[in-house]
Amino acid sequence: MRLPPLNTFRFFEVAARHRNFTRAAEELHVTHGAVSQQIKALEEAVGKQLFFRRSGEMRLTPEGAELLRYVSEAFSKLNEGIESTQGHSSPRRLTINSHPAFAARWLAPRLHSFSDLYPEMEIRVRTSLTLTNFKTGGIDLAIRFGDGEWPGLITHKLMDEALLPVCSPTFNRGKVPRNSEEIATSRLLHDERFSWALWFKSIGKACYVPRREGIAFTDANLLLQSTLAGHGIALGRMRLCEDELIRGTLLRLSADVLPISDAYYVVYPEQHASRSQVRDFMAWLALQLPGRV
Repeated sequence: MRLPPLNTFRFFEVAARHRNFTRAAEELHVTHGAVSQQIKALEEAVGKQLFFRRSGEMRLTPEGAELLRYVSEAFSKLNEGIESTQGHSSPRRLTINSHPAFAARWLAPRLHSFSDLYPEMEIRVRTSLTLTNFKTGGIDLAIRFGDGEWPGLITHKLMDEALLPVCSPTFNRGKVPRNSEEIATSRLLHDERFSWALWFKSIGKACYVPRREGIAFTDANLLLQSTLAGHGIALGRMRLCEDELIRGTLLRLSADVLPISDAYYVVYPEQHASRSQVRDFMAWLALQLPGRV
């Protein structure tokens, strides 16, 4: 069998990672039709269906999942070959791609202790809201927020997440809400993915759900920055608020929290598991989060 062009496998890897042709097209800077055409050509070449497509949802077939494993390994080997060709004299380097809010609120304040343990290692932190391309980005591992379903990647859950109302002590000149009804009538802020209606319904106060839920942010870090500035009451993520709550720069307005299914994960290709910098970072995380990693 004659192998399809290398670019076809790149299209397949990106589509499998996103599980969505539109988002794959955005990363590849091509049209949706171009992605669909490349996947169709690959399916014809291997003689197997690689994706289940139903009502806008796309998942890998067993054959697609198996092919992804080999494709991921091949791209990883190519990357390792390039690094080897460039020379072995360069210092160890760890490149992390992280969800922006997690990098700012949890990782950055603690990363100095990892650097102290491995002073000879170069550490780079890149942030993005999109899924990591391990094949072309030079990334060793990523920290993602989601459901834990990333085909072809090893996943380690770091911590669960929950939502709770928080505000700055300076909000409303210090006259902070004392109950859910007063929260509902205040200036509200929230993460675009998690509406205030979810929290009010979870505490049995659906009648308090406001018609307007205030400003919505796609970046949880920007949400917290606006909250710290006293611009409103946020439905914040507990793990991202922990340090601010301890310092008193944020106030918790209710004992009621809403656990959510999404969580924080470390993810990387199987081929990266043997990298010494990845093993060292995972060991350090285990010290920071005993019993979780």
